[in-house]
Amino acid sequence: MNCFKGESLHNLIHRHSYFHIMFILFTFTLFNSSTAQHIPSDERSDTTFRAQNQLESNNVRTTVFNWGQTGRKDAVPINEQTPYEWYKNTGQVYLALTGPCIGAEVVDENGDTIHIVDIFHYRESPTGEPWTFEPIPGYFNQSTSKIASSDDPSTWPSFWPDRMSDTTDPGWAGSWDGYFGKNVFIDGQELYFKFTDDLYDSHFYYPDTTDFTRKGLGLIISGRAFSFNEDFLKDIVFYSYKIKNDGTKPLNKLGISFWWADFVGGEGPDNMIGYDLSRNFIWSFNKNNMSLDDIFNLAVGAGVEDIEEAGSQVLFYTDSQQLKRVKDAVLEQGLSVTDAELIKKPVTTLLVDHRETADKVLSLIEKIEALDDVQKVYSNLEIPDNFIS
Repeated sequence: MNCFKGESLHNLIHRHSYFHIMFILFTFTLFNSSTAQHIPSDERSDTTFRAQNQLESNNVRTTVFNWGQTGRKDAVPINEQTPYEWYKNTGQVYLALTGPCIGAEVVDENGDTIHIVDIFHYRESPTGEPWTFEPIPGYFNQSTSKIASSDDPSTWPSFWPDRMSDTTDPGWAGSWDGYFGKNVFIDGQELYFKFTDDLYDSHFYYPDTTDFTRKGLGLIISGRAFSFNEDFLKDIVFYSYKIKNDGTKPLNKLGISFWWADFVGGEGPDNMIGYDLSRNFIWSFNKNNMSLDDIFNLAVGAGVEDIEEAGSQVLFYTDSQQLKRVKDAVLEQGLSVTDAELIKKPVTTLLVDHRETADKVLSLIEKIEALDDVQKVYSNLEIPDNFIS
């Protein structure tokens, strides 16, 4: 390791320049029916019953469609289809769309093992017919063309098809068919809709032996969207999808995923996305609606000597005497300084391109760092990430 004689002392300012963005939480419940116990329903899709509504009770506003898609499906103004605006009425949009994707392994009529994957939009047959999820009629007031919403009785159907079996009040006419029960309203807004995959006839497979016009996987999905008004939930929207195998054939291998199209802030260069597979968690954020060029111009005017983009952070390097000036300039722009420290930044670096050498150097650095009198170790070595275990 080289000694750092004569190099300048810098301040490293870590700047998280993105907002705490809204959370979108999903739950999936799968019901698999056996042939001996299950009599398939007669619910089928109808493309003429496509509808949408705004989910907008709290700080997040977006459009929900009754075939499972949310956000937007067309390039139209955000007041017509809203791609996750946050805060509401600011014009700042963060996601283009979301939607469920469900796939299963089945044996077709030729005896071949195949995989059928249902999606919510953007797929059609060679003749232009939809090969996607489509809405099931009867779950909204067709005269309004809006998905049934808990806070707007005018959107409710005259009766709920899935409540006709209630012997005391068949169909729950005039009542809300809520997730938590009959006429149980959340503090906020709840949307309810159902959709299915029976039009997806790309494969030689019949999921329902009682109806050979029915294709796809024989799924019926009950979808709900929630927007709560409680303070700690105002930046969160929830979706629940209850997936029922309504066919006569079991689905022993089935996978569920979610389509997530990043559309952060309407400005491409500084749109970021992250994920945590261990928690099935994904997020996207915008670095304060500032591109790297914007940040560079700010930095130059503040006396920054160098700038570096590192994932979700932007690093400013400046002489120690300019620390306060740079910090004040960053704060004046509404950005946040999460860390500032004195470092030794090497003028020249040395690449370590041999694994054995890298292991020895890293071992030595660890031993030095373990010494009681050592606070921090600096090096001018460049070690490839795949050498660092």
